[in-house]
Amino acid sequence: MYKIRIPKQFADGGLILLKADESLFRAVMDAIRSPAASGDLGRFAASIIRDRSADLPHISKVIDFFLFIEYQRQDLLSHVNLSVTDFASALADNIEEKSKGSYSIEQSKRFREALTEFFSAKSSLGLSAKANLLLTNNERNFLRVRIISDLRPIFDEDTVNEPIASVISHTLKIEYSEAGARKEFFVALDTSELTELKQAIERAELKTSELRKILKKAEIACVEVTTMD
Repeated sequence: MYKIRIPKQFADGGLILLKADESLFRAVMDAIRSPAASGDLGRFAASIIRDRSADLPHISKVIDFFLFIEYQRQDLLSHVNLSVTDFASALADNIEEKSKGSYSIEQSKRFREALTEFFSAKSSLGLSAKANLLLTNNERNFLRVRIISDLRPIFDEDTVNEPIASVISHTLKIEYSEAGARKEFFVALDTSELTELKQAIERAELKTSELRKILKKAEIACVEVTTMD
């Protein structure tokens, strides 16, 4: 049997799910099965929380756990022949070992069934995890963008008492991740270049719309992945 290693920050979510009360466990499973939550982690969390705002920290950990184990499973599949049942069983063994026996037989059974269902095609969150893995399987991934605009005064060569003119400049700041580290770079733009950037974005949005139409006509689902940030 293959042994799975799970860092504590992700294993905590598995422990929470293993020992969750019936209400929270059912809410998590209903959300996993919900097509409406597919691809949208924010909506997934909201569908679980509803009137359970006090459980938000626990729910966030459960979501992190599910996403991490799907990423790990996809990585394992590239070099290990492991069935869904075997992976779910190995994963459950790991979490139950960490819980040091503080769970019931019924909790163990439903936990293992939940893991198996998550890795199956029935799980919308599982589909989200796969889609997110595909989208982020790059050398660098976009995080955030900001445009800083300012005036740069032009002074006369003979005197600096007051500017005789000014130019408007823009600085494009892009934050991205690379090899697990957060990085950033800056690019200067003038107003015409800012317009060019806007047009490029608008064109990409039009292409996205046309591609959605093609997928819809072919009856292929388009998973719109969003984060919880």
